[in-house]
Amino acid sequence: MNKLLIKQLSILSALLGGILGLLALIPIVRNIAALILMVLLAPIVIIYLKKLNLIDEVSLQNGAISGVICGVVSVVAFFIVFAPLVLLFGIWIKNGYIGWIASLIKSAGFFVSCLMLFFIGLLSGLMNAFSGLTTAYVYEMLKKVKD
Repeated sequence: MNKLLIKQLSILSALLGGILGLLALIPIVRNIAALILMVLLAPIVIIYLKKLNLIDEVSLQNGAISGVICGVVSVVAFFIVFAPLVLLFGIWIKNGYIGWIASLIKSAGFFVSCLMLFFIGLLSGLMNAFSGLTTAYVYEMLKKVKD
C-alpha cells in the first residue's frame, strides 16, 4: 500500500464518519448509521475507490488493511462530530435520546470518553477489516470467474 492510497482512505473515511456523526443525531437514522460505521464502511470505500480506478488490484491483505484504516479513522471522526453536538443539544433537550447520551458523556469525563473511543475504534477496525477482507475476496472471485 502506498502513502497516497492511505491518505485517500483516511480522508474519505473521516468524511464519511463525520457525515454519519451528523446523521446519528436523528433518532430514526442512528441504528443504520451505527451499522454502516461499524461494518459496512470499508466495503463502501473500497468499492468507491475501485470504481474510480484509484486501487489497481484489491488483494486480501490490502482489503484488510483498508478496513482497519477505514474503521478506526471513521470512528474517531464520528466521535469528534457527534459528541460536541450531542452535548450542545443536551442543553436544550433534557429527556429522550440526546438527553441520556449527553449526561453519559458529561458524567464519564474526558479520560473515560477517550478510553471508550479507543476501544470502539479497535472494535470498528476489526469488524471493518473483516468486511474489507470479504470485499477483496469477492473481487478476487469475480476476477477468476471473468478470466
